[in-house]
Amino acid sequence: MMGDKMYNPFNKNISEIKYEDLEKLIENNISEGWFMEYKGSFPNNKKIANSIASFANSEGGWYIIGIEEKENEANPYEIVGFDLQTNRKPDDKITNIVKDNIDPIPYFKSQIVEIPENKVVLIVQVFENHNPPYISNGSVYIRVGETSKPLAIDDRYQFDKLLNKRENYRKKVNSFMDNKFFFENSYTQPYLEFYVYLDNPKDILFENFYSEEFFHEFKENFNSKVQLLEEDVDFSASINFDNAHSSVDSYILRHIYDNHPLHTGLTLELFKEGHMKLIFPFTVYDESTLNNNYVSLIFHDCFISEEYDNLRIINLAESMFAFHIILTQYIVKNLTFKNVFRQPFIKE
Repeated sequence: MMGDKMYNPFNKNISEIKYEDLEKLIENNISEGWFMEYKGSFPNNKKIANSIASFANSEGGWYIIGIEEKENEANPYEIVGFDLQTNRKPDDKITNIVKDNIDPIPYFKSQIVEIPENKVVLIVQVFENHNPPYISNGSVYIRVGETSKPLAIDDRYQFDKLLNKRENYRKKVNSFMDNKFFFENSYTQPYLEFYVYLDNPKDILFENFYSEEFFHEFKENFNSKVQLLEEDVDFSASINFDNAHSSVDSYILRHIYDNHPLHTGLTLELFKEGHMKLIFPFTVYDESTLNNNYVSLIFHDCFISEEYDNLRIINLAESMFAFHIILTQYIVKNLTFKNVFRQPFIKE
């Protein structure tokens, strides 16, 4: 489903790695270096954080606990693993180490691989991240060969390189959010634009994005019902998008029905990187279209002066309900979209 451009000695998704793949690291003599680091057992928390931060500040890499190196060499020698009884929930441990020691938190994945003798190996895949510098224990670490080195305070070249990477990413985000939906000149209905930009260092999230199967799955996913409350409460809902088409790098769903096709109704646009744009036109009410209950509450109580007789009311709750449905569909409903909604940039 997802394609990674970073160095990958396994040539497969981290979730698919098996014991046999670890053996190939030794057979193929995949040594430590810019993208690999092996540990026979858990070092102290600070050293783990420093290594992960160095990969995030550089070009990403793999941090593997449970493989010994040859003495005085950087080559993997033996898959020793560790006991889960001694090191409980090692993936949670890594997550907590990163949270407690690195700021900001970089993007990474972890996977436990079972090996013989009831032991496991922990693999941490750290991506080249977009928001450097990632500071670990008060210092900025980068990858230098097979080691993680703190940057010297006067190393302006490396600091500027990291800051430029962050600035270029910010420009990319702002450019994405500056794109506008098409409106004809006569369009006067108020609306809310909502942008979701994944803080995800991968260029393409959906590897099969341009396939016919994905397009059909995309339409089905965002037209299906989702459960909005607790499981013991039967409350599900959906939005019926009746128009679907593609652009160069996105798919677009629109709610048109009886409206003119050029009148932009509720619109969803999904990009191959996983980003999403939403537009929510507001339903507008005035004194002639509100029902009697709302009129009595809004227009004729003592809190509204006569100068606001022509006040128009927008139904914000209606749009937020639609927004809740769409995000739930995006995150939960289908495995294709599950677990990809992470630390978004949001702009109204």
